[in-house]
Amino acid sequence: MASVTFPTEFGGDGNTYTDDADPATGLANGGHRTRFVPCLEGAVDMASWAKEQADASYANRLKAAADAAKAVSANSSAQTAAATAETAADAATAAAETAAAIYDSVPDALGATSDGAYFKVPESGYLQLYLNTAGAAKPIMRLASEDTLRAVQQLPDPLLTSLLF
Repeated sequence: MASVTFPTEFGGDGNTYTDDADPATGLANGGHRTRFVPCLEGAVDMASWAKEQADASYANRLKAAADAAKAVSANSSAQTAAATAETAADAATAAAETAAAIYDSVPDALGATSDGAYFKVPESGYLQLYLNTAGAAKPIMRLASEDTLRAVQQLPDPLLTSLLF
């Protein structure tokens, strides 16, 4: 005996049809007159459900392909941004090193800088800022270290001392 059931979860109506003479499901002994067309209708409904699932799967595949293309583009953009950031970081590091430009001595600084460049040299508790002027060190400003500032703050005020003594 052959039978077919059209499950509702796959678009069918839940009915079962058989090739025997069963009075509820059979197509034999005249059962085809009342059950054949509904059986065909169940087959068409299930085929329609299968087509809907295939269409949805195809749409998902197209979306996945488009999303993958966007991901590749985003990856490329991210790599470009990373390279740009790395270049900017290198430039910032070089600028910071140039801005710091602290040398052990004035002759070392003059040998390492060009005309018009500023450089700093530590000198007895101070940081002296110089300008390289045609190979000569022109003093611009002296910056006291924290230790030097504390030592100066500890000194008595000359004006008060002169008034008291």
